[in-house]
Amino acid sequence: MDYLLRDAQATGVPYGQVDVNYLLNRLQVDKTGLIGVSQRAIPAAEHFLFARYFMYRVVYYHKTTLGFEEVCRHLLRRLRDKGEGDVPADGKAIWRIVSTKRLLQFTDSMLDQIIHDASTSRNRVIRALASTLSSRHPPQLLKEVQWFSDGKQEIAPPALFERNCKEKLASLSKKHGIPLGQFIFVETKPLKIEQRGAEILAARANELQPENEDELIRVMDGNVAKPLVETENSIIRYSSHTIFRMSRLYVVCPGGENSHAVEKLRKAVKDWDKH
Repeated sequence: MDYLLRDAQATGVPYGQVDVNYLLNRLQVDKTGLIGVSQRAIPAAEHFLFARYFMYRVVYYHKTTLGFEEVCRHLLRRLRDKGEGDVPADGKAIWRIVSTKRLLQFTDSMLDQIIHDASTSRNRVIRALASTLSSRHPPQLLKEVQWFSDGKQEIAPPALFERNCKEKLASLSKKHGIPLGQFIFVETKPLKIEQRGAEILAARANELQPENEDELIRVMDGNVAKPLVETENSIIRYSSHTIFRMSRLYVVCPGGENSHAVEKLRKAVKDWDKH
């Protein structure tokens, strides 16, 4: 609830405006020690879940935000794999940093320095990725495919788009003179209203990761706090099975380079999700 409020205010969108005080005042503890909200707070709890859902779709999955994040991930992976820059090789290397006094230097400025140094790399792709970050010139979105699924059958053809990206990007890269490494394909993580569906089997529910089980919002039913998703009079029960996914294809053109080619690329890939 805290980060939704802060992010909504910082980005100027209304979706994260959750009634925090009302929810906090309606918290109760059941006989086993689980926390739940009262029956009267069900609409406020539903609002919270939908607020989180829309914040992801509108803010966290925004084309520019997600694009910059993916560029940064690709840059760090390339630097790590090529042994360039001061990029930790794995989790053990990170642990050696955070478990010593080097933790004091493990800040955003460390990443900024890595990006700054990489912007002068002799490797063309690394230099392009770093330059687009340091210049704040976002990667260009070539195509986006959105779809919903019910957990069983997909309603849109995202697999075709991904397959075409894998099979056709190399020739597209060669044709337009843009290195293949400057094309970035990303598929968002499945986005649900609630992590657990209403019709999930008990055996499957027991397999949920503890952090996902802990995130379930519960409602008091007598002296027992039950998951909101199992509550008959909640809209969450009937929408929890729906999953939103999105695939995007970007191209990195630092400083506006090849801007004329971007439109040609968009035309070339516009039907990659169609048979």
